[in-house]
Amino acid sequence: MTKRKMPEEGRFETRGVDRATGANWVYVTRSMAHNHPQGRLNLALYAIILWFLISAGTKIYLIVGFGFSPWGGLVAILPFFTALLLFMRAPVSIALTIVQLAIGVPMALQKSSYQYANLQYIELALLAIAVVYLLEGDRPNLIYRLRYRSYKNVAEPDV
Repeated sequence: MTKRKMPEEGRFETRGVDRATGANWVYVTRSMAHNHPQGRLNLALYAIILWFLISAGTKIYLIVGFGFSPWGGLVAILPFFTALLLFMRAPVSIALTIVQLAIGVPMALQKSSYQYANLQYIELALLAIAVVYLLEGDRPNLIYRLRYRSYKNVAEPDV
């Protein structure tokens, strides 16, 4: 494995405390984030990518075997593109993951009486875990959102 060099110049931008998360975020450039050792994919991200590929393959197999519809084609292809974009470290992949969760909830509720509905519930649970990790994890925040948490000047809680 080749060792990457950090860029000579970069910019660190702090925007204060984020109202949504309550954290101090420091924003960096894309090259700084991706050349940092924490800017590489880890086992958890590879597992999420593999899960998306398995999900896409299963859905494509079912679409081809039992009939094709435009909506079914979109639902089958979306996990594949999400896995590809996660691997490429593209920021839009987080939005695609959230869209899949938003599509999956009504579909699971609609098909709750089917024989294999439990598998869809398991898929939704895994997707929800992936969304939480991609939104809250330190490594995904650096890779996909180009920011990291700073604990500098954070008030100590009273114990």
